[in-house]
This record gives sequence, C-alpha cells and structure tokens, in this order.
Amino acid sequence: AVVSTQSTGTKYKLERIDIPITPVQDITSNEESKPSNLKSKQSFVFASTDFKASSKKKLLLINGSGAVRAGQWARSIIMNDDLYSGSMLPYITWGQENDFDVLVFNTNEKGIFSGSPVEHATTSWEELLFQIDTKSVFIVAHSYGGCVVESLAKNVPNFEEVVCKIAFTDSVHFGKIKSTAPAVNWVSSMKESNEVLGENQGCEMRSAGTSKHPWTSHFAKEYIFSWFLDTS
Repeated sequence: AVVSTQSTGTKYKLERIDIPITPVQDITSNEESKPSNLKSKQSFVFASTDFKASSKKKLLLINGSGAVRAGQWARSIIMNDDLYSGSMLPYITWGQENDFDVLVFNTNEKGIFSGSPVEHATTSWEELLFQIDTKSVFIVAHSYGGCVVESLAKNVPNFEEVVCKIAFTDSVHFGKIKSTAPAVNWVSSMKESNEVLGENQGCEMRSAGTSKHPWTSHFAKEYIFSWFLDTS
C-alpha cells in the first residue's frame, strides 16, 4: 500500500489504470450488471500520464510471483530493511529522469483477463502497448517475471518490432526468449558485480553482486540503467 501511495503521489505521478480498461461483465455472477461488481473484478497497473498517446520510450517493470504487488520487487526487503531497496521506486525515478514513460505491471493481482501473471501481462500489453510501432520498449523483469516476458515474446504480435532491450534480475525463465532484442540476466552471484558469467539459452548472464535472490534488482540497477542508455 505504501508503494502504491508513493507511485501515485506528487513525486512519481503515475496513474492507476484498470485492466481491462473497459469493464467486462462477470457472467458467473448473479449481479454482473452492477458497475461496482464489474469494477471489483478488474486488475490494474500504474503508468505515466498519457502512456498510450505519448511517443516517449517505454520502461516496463515486471515483478516476480507470490505476495509482491505492483511496485514491489521484494516484500521481505521492504518490511525488514527499507522501502527503496525492495521497491521499484528507484527504477521509476530513473525512468522519469531519462525521459521514459513508465509502466508498472501488477501480475499477482487477479481479475477478469488477469487470472494469472501471464494473462495479466498479456491483457495489459494489448490495452496499452499494442498500438506502438517503433522500437522503444525496455523491460526489467525479476524472478518469475522472466517467464512472463518469455510468454509475451511468444504471444504478442508486436513484441519483436518494439522491444529494444530486456534486463532480467535472477530470472527463472526456462527457454530461449523468442526475440532478437539483446537480453541480460543479472543473477545471484558473489562474483564481482556485472562480471560476465557466460550465456544460457541465448541470454547473457552477469553477476548481480549478491548471493541473495531478493536483492538482485537492487544491486543490479545501476548496471541496468547504464546498459539501457548504451547505444553502442
């Protein structure tokens, strides 16, 4: 709740967007015609103002599975250490400072057409990213978020045409990502931060500089930011 409040506050100014944008009747309910019932069945994301209409680059942030909600990388860090290390707030700040529109997925929030993390991400993409026709999308995905990206790459028609780079943090995806976009997985390792560790399924592996899975997004962020801005 704190992350949600911060994200939509005066500093970050993200908007909550219900997914799907147009409410859909729940045909299993006896009260499906009531607007309040339809509203309760929707999931949501956080996005920059005028996300769909804007021509800016897009920064997509996809969390892992479990209890984490929109804007969170690791609840354990938020509760036991500090908000910024465990949340997406530093990523949102960086994106806004570097002229990106930001989209924060909420893959564990169930609703109509959001019954699973993959379904939520697919519905969100269709609602907010399907109209993009330029290579302008940068993705950060943590843990199971990598599996979500793997599915998006296979199933959304314009993924290949619009995605520039994909940064994973200790992703658990199993197959090769169906995309020619450069992809790096910053994995849990005590090797020197950002050291190249090899390749797996066509994805370069680098050390996040920590052996603790929940901390990889925090430790890798500066390397991800630099890599996203590197046009060489």
